[in-house]
Amino acid sequence: MKKILTVTLIFVVLVAFGLANGGNALAAKKDWPKGLTFGTAPMGSTYFVLLSGWAKLVTQYVGVQNAVESTGGPAANMVLIHKKQLDLGAATNLVLWQGWNGKAWAKGNQYRDVRAILPLYPGVLQLYALKKSGIKGISAKYLDGKKVNVGAPQTTPGILGPLVFDILNIKPKVVNLGWADSNAALRDGLLDAVFILIGIPAPTIVEMTSTHEMIISSILEEDIPKVRKALPLMGKTKIPANMYKGQTEDIPTVDVWGYMLARPDLPDDLVYEICKATIDHHDDLLKVHKSAKYIKQLEAIKDCVIPLHPGAIKFFKEKGIEVPKK
Repeated sequence: MKKILTVTLIFVVLVAFGLANGGNALAAKKDWPKGLTFGTAPMGSTYFVLLSGWAKLVTQYVGVQNAVESTGGPAANMVLIHKKQLDLGAATNLVLWQGWNGKAWAKGNQYRDVRAILPLYPGVLQLYALKKSGIKGISAKYLDGKKVNVGAPQTTPGILGPLVFDILNIKPKVVNLGWADSNAALRDGLLDAVFILIGIPAPTIVEMTSTHEMIISSILEEDIPKVRKALPLMGKTKIPANMYKGQTEDIPTVDVWGYMLARPDLPDDLVYEICKATIDHHDDLLKVHKSAKYIKQLEAIKDCVIPLHPGAIKFFKEKGIEVPKK
């Protein structure tokens, strides 16, 4: 568990109160914290890019200073919020279900002092490799004995990768490199492929396709039902053609929604204002990363497996979104 709690890398972005707000920020209330800390994921991830922009938005329009912390990933975020070492963070539904119920990575420890506030986006399962490798999908044919990076153990792909390999009876040599080091290792021949679940387009894949001929793939289409049966929280989707350089056809795959999280004890009106500012100024986030377009799909909150924060519930009800009793 110490490994889950370890923050592997800290990147702090301090935004002074009212900086660049043009007078738009609300006056922070006396019972609000003076600052908030956003937990993201390792550098190079969509969470890191998107939530760094989100923190700036909250400073600008809500009037609370923010620090952005690059953490081990979704599992680490859930634990750190539960321990009151983070105020806000992000995690996928798969990680949330496991952490809430003490399964898999949580190993009998239930992390329930955490609440959801907004949908983020569906993380899309992707595999990428150098074209010369001939690796064309997540199957024993291509990956048995190969060195496959799934990211840090606290990330969703770090948790999901071994599950998928077990379901499909694949026996790769699993590697747990951070995304910042992953591409360098791939270029140097220290890795054969990278298994990643991330918003599209994935910054790490875009980087590689700009300099190398790559094969972008995922679970073979005939194996998708088997994976979804074993992992019901996974949805069926596709990577649209031309999402990446050299990728000319749609790629069938699976995805899982991620959600923005908050400490249960954050003031209700503060969380409400964070939700409101996020949707009112959604265009600001679209400039940060394309995956921000999904945040406005508020109905996606109904699929979240953990409870919502009361401040978020007020916001959803005002928007006419039905909040499930669960």
